[in-house]
Amino acid sequence: MKKNSYFILLLSVCMIGCSVQTKQNKEQENIVKRDTAYVIEPFLRDGITYICKDEIMKPYLVDYNYSPPQKYEIDQITAKKQGNKIIVGTDCYITHKILSGRYWSIEKMGDSYSLPKTKLAILKTDKGEVRIAEVDGVLEDFCVLEIKYDNYKASTGYPSNYYKLPQEMFAR
Repeated sequence: MKKNSYFILLLSVCMIGCSVQTKQNKEQENIVKRDTAYVIEPFLRDGITYICKDEIMKPYLVDYNYSPPQKYEIDQITAKKQGNKIIVGTDCYITHKILSGRYWSIEKMGDSYSLPKTKLAILKTDKGEVRIAEVDGVLEDFCVLEIKYDNYKASTGYPSNYYKLPQEMFAR
């Protein structure tokens, strides 16, 4: 009797573990299938300053010159495109020369009317990478910025799903 109880307990633990793993795989598949990215025409305009300043979701700057990396809250992050240059403002202003750029529209698969709609610009520069996302939200429109240069990374407090492509979210 005792031997059968151990066998039943072991079998039930295995079944629970398998069902949890299957559920996680299905959830991951649903997320991957849900979001789709399409290449679009450039949408950034010259002379427009993209500002991310939020009292709740504070922008931050991470300095990787230290171990462990130092994270600082900053007041705002700005990015202004002028020709083939982009001027980035974090704790100081740095001009990046744009080497290449890809522009994406991210939406729910098969639903071009889904909200929020996100347009994402990924700009490779001489100093690093600048990502600018225009988000057409349900209640408000906003922009999300992520800038990587030298040993620094500046980002808004918003989740990374606004400034990452769906395939980047699961590539690890």
